[in-house]
Amino acid sequence: AFPVGMLTEIIKSRKVLELYLDKKLGVYELKRHCIQNSLYGVDIDPGAIEIAKLRLWLSLVVDEDDYTTIQPLPNLDYKIMQGNSLIEEFHGISLDIEKKIEQKDLFAGGSELDELIDDLHKKQDDFFNAEHPREKKEKRDAVETAIYNIFHSELDKKKNISTTEAKVIENDLKEMTHGNKERNFFPWKLYFADVFREKGGFDVVIANPPYIGHKGGQKSLFNILKKTKLGKNFNNERMDLFYYFFHLAIDKSNNYGEISFITTNYYITADSAIKLRRDFKNRTVLRKLVDFNEFKIFETAQGQHNMLTFLSKNLNIRPFCFISAVNRKEIGTMDTLLNILNNSDKETTYYSIKQENIFEGDNNYIRLYSGNLKSRLVVDDIIKKMKNGSEFLGSICELSQGMVSGIDKITKKHIKKLSKYSDNEGDGVFVIDSIKTKSIGNSSLYKPWFKNSDIKKYYVNEVNTFWLIHTHTDLNIDDYPNIEEHFEVYKDAIKLRNYDSGELSKAKRLGKWWAMSSSRREFDFRIPKIISPQRSYTNTFAYTEKEWCASADVYFVTKKSNEFNLKFILALLNSKLYFIWLYYRGKRKGEMLELYLTPLSEIPIKKIKTRNQKPFIKLVDQILTSKKSNQQTDTTSLESKIDQMVYELYGLTDEEIQIVEESVG
Repeated sequence: AFPVGMLTEIIKSRKVLELYLDKKLGVYELKRHCIQNSLYGVDIDPGAIEIAKLRLWLSLVVDEDDYTTIQPLPNLDYKIMQGNSLIEEFHGISLDIEKKIEQKDLFAGGSELDELIDDLHKKQDDFFNAEHPREKKEKRDAVETAIYNIFHSELDKKKNISTTEAKVIENDLKEMTHGNKERNFFPWKLYFADVFREKGGFDVVIANPPYIGHKGGQKSLFNILKKTKLGKNFNNERMDLFYYFFHLAIDKSNNYGEISFITTNYYITADSAIKLRRDFKNRTVLRKLVDFNEFKIFETAQGQHNMLTFLSKNLNIRPFCFISAVNRKEIGTMDTLLNILNNSDKETTYYSIKQENIFEGDNNYIRLYSGNLKSRLVVDDIIKKMKNGSEFLGSICELSQGMVSGIDKITKKHIKKLSKYSDNEGDGVFVIDSIKTKSIGNSSLYKPWFKNSDIKKYYVNEVNTFWLIHTHTDLNIDDYPNIEEHFEVYKDAIKLRNYDSGELSKAKRLGKWWAMSSSRREFDFRIPKIISPQRSYTNTFAYTEKEWCASADVYFVTKKSNEFNLKFILALLNSKLYFIWLYYRGKRKGEMLELYLTPLSEIPIKKIKTRNQKPFIKLVDQILTSKKSNQQTDTTSLESKIDQMVYELYGLTDEEIQIVEESVG
């Protein structure tokens, strides 16, 4: 769709039309010339390549009046190509040809590699000039032979490689150049040599790259990419695959290149996108961001929150980035999309930011605002007041994520891999119910287990029906024979977990296959604590003094010293003012707050004397007492008193208070 879309945009250009009208060329000739000289594409799926070529041909057919004289599609074998665009190396062979390929003058009498590249350029020119199908095939084979020769010459120089391995690589290379094997690599400056030789890179790069995270068995893909040049420069743990495509686009565009991507919007504050935002800041100018947020632009992926990102490599262009923040929640229509992109949608906030103000702090967060523009300035003032005289929560408290067993119970996924457990679906492995504890027998390893749905504002459910078998690598399972017997039943399913990372890598070395993936044994879950779910539509923080354990979708806060009382902190965190902080300075997935480690650690807590914390503590105690007596008790009046005290604590004006109240609702 993108090559055809670009074809349409190019021929609509006034300058292009004027140029070709002067030459008295029709739309057909104009399109054909554009396809031949302006469009390039790479996709890992060979089917997508064939469809793209077909669509380009059809776009020509519709403008040809005399169907008996329709010319064949221009030579696209080195224009629209199959390959893994993220990997340029072939079996670890990386070509040192950056400067050589970009030279406009062909080498004469140089090194062997110079001569091979010179030969490639000539053969590619011959191919593009070929017209007869038989001639095209001959010239194409000659180009592939030239590419084969370049890699083979580098293979001959490769040290510490056996004859057998060299033969395998040689055969694989031959299959990918002369056979039908799909390319699992893509040497950009060989296949698109004309672009880099004549232009120094692409003028425009457009992509809708795949959105793939580390979950779902994709870790092996990222492990492969780590070893590439791109991976060595930009790999980051838990990153999304599309980050690599952004870096690649910046690498392959020229010094005046323009880059347009459609992706999810999470990268603007994600911890895993630190290197991506830094690369944006160092090597590009942000022209425009269109944040669709809850507005659905893909019917088949309605849980996504998408964004259009426009970058320029020309660092001398206008100093502003234009923001379009969409406030809609419905499924998009073409008319609405066009209104949004034309800056005429009444439910979209439009504003601009100076380039120097786009990136915030050492992590280069990109903060976007939606709503009344006057309110945006007021919110900025509120944020400044909250920062003043405050300490970060992460510096005054201990923070921890919940525990991870790796296999709470037997699921369909385990049964699919191990049919022996077909009658055990739902059986508790690390997380068991009270009936199972009786059949296993008493153990000091049992921990009370809760869900994130047990967390409400200010209070939690303190009566558990499930228990966690809390194991770790410092444990000797022989001391717990009844637990060991229980685990033996599910041993094969337990061993399906990934033992190559985290605490399980240590467990693997020690042969302690029954250890939890993340036991968090350094964190004391028995002491008083604040608890929050990982995601919530509002700021939801609770307090309990009971031993209370949960999975990784729950976060825990305990105090480091007596300088700050946890109940005082709880009052602030649950206030309307702190919703404003979390919404505009925390992290979000659409409209949902993400209350995990980094955003929690960055929350400012006002530093005041212990005696001045007492009025807040008194109100929190009243709320907790009421909820403990009856969870349905209405405590909104007490919560409103806390809100007013927080406003006063930070010295908010009447206008600022009104903005907060309107924003929270």
